[in-house]
Amino acid sequence: MDQDVAQKLSDLCKRSEKERAGFYARRPKRAGDVVAAVVAKHGYAAVKGADRVRDGWAKAAAEVLGDAAIAGMTAAGALKRGVLEVMVANHVVMQEINFHRPALLAATQTALSDSKITALRFKVGRIT
Repeated sequence: MDQDVAQKLSDLCKRSEKERAGFYARRPKRAGDVVAAVVAKHGYAAVKGADRVRDGWAKAAAEVLGDAAIAGMTAAGALKRGVLEVMVANHVVMQEINFHRPALLAATQTALSDSKITALRFKVGRIT
C-alpha cells in the first residue's frame, strides 16, 4: 500500500510541475498591443482626436464665415454620435452662425471626413 501511495504522490507532483511550467510558458505580448492598450487606457488617442476636430472646425468656420472675429468666437466641443457640439461666445454669434449652418456642416464634413459628422449643435459657453 505504501508503494501505491508513493506512486500517486509522484504522479501528483509531476502534474503540478507540468501545470506550473505551462503557466510560466505563456507567450509574451506583442509590443504593439501593449502600446495600444496604454494609449487607450490613458486617453492619448482621444486628445489627439479632439485636437484634429478642433483644427478642422476652425478651418471650416474661417472658410464659411469669412470673418475671423466671428470664427474666433466659436470653438469645437465634444463629438458624440456624429453630432459636433460647437461652443459660441454669446447668443448674437449663435444666431449669426445659425444662418450658415448648412454651409458650416458641409465644410466641417469635408474637413473631417473620417469623423462622420451628421449634425452641428451650437451652445453658448466659455471659449477657451
